[in-house]
Amino acid sequence: MTDLPGAGSGAPADRPAVVGSTGQHHTPPGDGPRQPYDPLDNESAQIMRAMPDRGSVTPEQLAARTGLALRIVLRRLPLLELADLVHRHDGGVALAKGDSQVDAASADLVSAYCAANPGQPIKPYEIARGITAATGRHLGTAAVLNCCLLLTSTGRLAQVAEAPIAFAFPTARMPADEDRTPQP
Repeated sequence: MTDLPGAGSGAPADRPAVVGSTGQHHTPPGDGPRQPYDPLDNESAQIMRAMPDRGSVTPEQLAARTGLALRIVLRRLPLLELADLVHRHDGGVALAKGDSQVDAASADLVSAYCAANPGQPIKPYEIARGITAATGRHLGTAAVLNCCLLLTSTGRLAQVAEAPIAFAFPTARMPADEDRTPQP
């Protein structure tokens, strides 16, 4: 049974409310409470819902839990990692803690990584992956970006590109410096 708009159903005027056989109103899809993974595509949301609260899981296990093909899981995981939702851990993936706070140790790691790669602009996700590969310590892209912005404000790094944002160690020759170099 469907109520007519404006007939006291509580539904928006453009969408009728569905009333069950017991007289209970059912909210149409899309009008319910927001879920944490609503902004994600369906496959990514399925993967996130299948992630364990603690520990790690392999891509193969995620494929089995979600019913998705392994190739789809393998395509989605790097995107979820870049979004700081998951990170590589113990041969699989684990939920990211969502901590994008800047601490001195993280800022020092970012600064050291950029100093070890002079002369090349580096994007935050490249810095995050490089630090994780070199140290085994996971720093999410958001945390690295916050570190880079802090280090830029103190002069320890220089922002060398806007879109996509990239940073470099200030002793390196910056692309913007090439425009200012006098020609003989």
